[in-house]
Amino acid sequence: MTCFQRRFHPIYQSFKTMLKQLGDITTVSAFYTISSKNPNSGWRNNFDEAGGGVLLDMGYHILDLLIWFFDPPTIDNSFLSINRPDLYNVDDTAMFDFHVKDVHGSVFISCVYPYKREEMVVIGTKGSAVLKRDYIARFNRKQNIVEELESKAGWESAMIKQLDYFYDVIIDNKNDYLSNPNFQTNYHVKIMEKLYEKK
Repeated sequence: MTCFQRRFHPIYQSFKTMLKQLGDITTVSAFYTISSKNPNSGWRNNFDEAGGGVLLDMGYHILDLLIWFFDPPTIDNSFLSINRPDLYNVDDTAMFDFHVKDVHGSVFISCVYPYKREEMVVIGTKGSAVLKRDYIARFNRKQNIVEELESKAGWESAMIKQLDYFYDVIIDNKNDYLSNPNFQTNYHVKIMEKLYEKK
């Protein structure tokens, strides 16, 4: 559950609602990159200890958004690369293509990219929408912005919501799927395993 903090942020929750106004969604592209001066350092530099590289470490967040926004994706293909083999033996850049029913998309993740970028673009029959870390916008079919929202509140509210959720599920014994280990094993973990199998 600790990897799912974006589900509790108002921008991401608003984006999920915004997607309903795009008509039939056809295409998704997602980018999650950072510019790390010391990528895959410490325990992350060894596949046997870490279990994976950037795809597992950063890609888990994007994978959860895909599951939350569109349902669990089917992986069509993936590519992983190690650009600093003298420093570590885990992936520092990953790409994969997926589909969910009639929705097709691609994801790019890297910790050795020249700059930080967290963005998802969704295209549908009635327009498109852009999600960034603290900003969302919806465009009509003529590419004009018809709706946008920016958050200046930071991530504190998301953390509080996530802790409240955690309390409700664990302490009050509520049976909610997001914290259920079976849910994560059946979707997140199995999809991640397939991504590494296809490399």
